[in-house]
Order: sequence, then structure tokens, then C-alpha cells
Amino acid sequence: MNIELEKLIYALNQRFKTNIISTDFQTMPLEGGTVGNVYLVTGIAETVDGEKLPYRIVLKIQNKWERYGDPGSWRREFDLYSSDLGATFSQALRWPTCYHAEFNAEVNEYHLWLEYIDGVTGLDLTDDMYEKAALEG
Repeated sequence: MNIELEKLIYALNQRFKTNIISTDFQTMPLEGGTVGNVYLVTGIAETVDGEKLPYRIVLKIQNKWERYGDPGSWRREFDLYSSDLGATFSQALRWPTCYHAEFNAEVNEYHLWLEYIDGVTGLDLTDDMYEKAALEG
């Protein structure tokens, strides 16, 4: 996995809202996605003041794919993160914060640098959690 260090540092600047000057990192593929490559990126970032900040951040790399009758579906997540729709959700029910999004039209690919959230998702949600989500919508 090749990480562009300057992009990681930019995302960490957004994450910590401070000036990050260097970082180390390790990557681990995450499972559960069906059409993108998703990685957990962890490490220790160093601020301009010498403070060391441990972090976990997610990098999602999405290539173009075709869904019959919905040719733009492959980039919908990028488009949603590029909008202000996330501001309409409450803190109790929200999507991960996007620290950096970039689209490369030459290769039909986008990268999202996202907040890592450790919690219950997908099929592990309880009936009460589904009910709360429905009431939020």
C-alpha cells in the first residue's frame, strides 16, 4: 500500500486542527466494503511544537465501477462528502468526518480520508438502533 505522505499529513492537519510536521504510519486493510479498498492507517503524528499525537484514520480508495441503470453510483459517496448534507445529521447519528477528499478524473478514482469510528455497524445493529436511525431520518 503506497501512502502519499503529504496527503496523510494534510488529512492529519484537518483531523487535529494543528500543524503536523511529520508522521509515521502503518496500514491494515479493513473488511466489509464491497467495491472499494479501505485501509486503517495508524501512527504517531508530530506537531510543530513537538507534541506526539497517536491517530487512527481511514483511507478509502474507490475506482470506477458500473451499476446497470445508475452510471454515477460509483462516485456517490464522494459527491455526498463534497456536499453539506452531513451537517443535517445529529451527533447521535452521523457519518464519519471527511478530512480530505480528492478526485482523479484521469484514472476515474477518488480517495477519502475519513474519521475512524470504532463501534457497531451494519448487520450488528440492534432493533433499537434501527428504530433510532429511522426516527432521525
